[in-house]
Amino acid sequence: MHQTTGRPARYSAIWVLLLIGVMQGELLPQSVEASPKRPQDEMAFSKLASPVFHKNQFRQVVEMANAALARDANLYTAYYFRGLSRIEMQEPEAALKDLETYEKFSHDNQAQLMESRARCYTELGQWQKAMTCLDKALAIEPKAYRYRLKSQILRQLKDDKGAAELLKKALALDPNDYWSACELAICYTSQKLYKEALVETNRMIKLRPDEPNGYVMRAKLYQKLGRQKEAEQDLKRANQNADFPF
Repeated sequence: MHQTTGRPARYSAIWVLLLIGVMQGELLPQSVEASPKRPQDEMAFSKLASPVFHKNQFRQVVEMANAALARDANLYTAYYFRGLSRIEMQEPEAALKDLETYEKFSHDNQAQLMESRARCYTELGQWQKAMTCLDKALAIEPKAYRYRLKSQILRQLKDDKGAAELLKKALALDPNDYWSACELAICYTSQKLYKEALVETNRMIKLRPDEPNGYVMRAKLYQKLGRQKEAEQDLKRANQNADFPF
């Protein structure tokens, strides 16, 4: 995301009107002319859009960006936030266009930008493009989520062994990543590495002891290992925490 300093931004009149108009569900009056003052206006839009985005109000962010871009088509921060919002709204093709436009104007946020583009390509089933973007993001800033996303692509390509290696890297960065542990347990199970999978289901239960999923997965592993009594105990625990019996 765009970084801001502790000093309050000097908003130009256009942005004050924009915020008021969006909050009221209206666009700016046609008589108002934009007078962009970069980088102040870029920072101003970021400060307006960022809290709305983080409240998951993605459609409102898109409306804010549309209004801003109608006045200044070169406001690259608006493309950035609109692209991120469109990803969350499951509009990958439109999101890609916005992110590509943003990249023409700015080389900031490259790791986040590559990750976001990878999410779009994943939604579109363009696996190789997604992995290329993730490799670029990971080269800049390794993150557990990025390794996990790449592992999901490898699983789609029936490469559970490669996916497992990536998930181990994710957990090395964040040992408390519940979903990486879950997916690694699935990868190990598909390879019949039941004892290794058991380690990851134990991690899942330790991280989220009130969720039934870890107990169910571990019960199935106990069954495969011939430990029927322990499997029954786990299924009992799972049913205690579940809305519907397993």
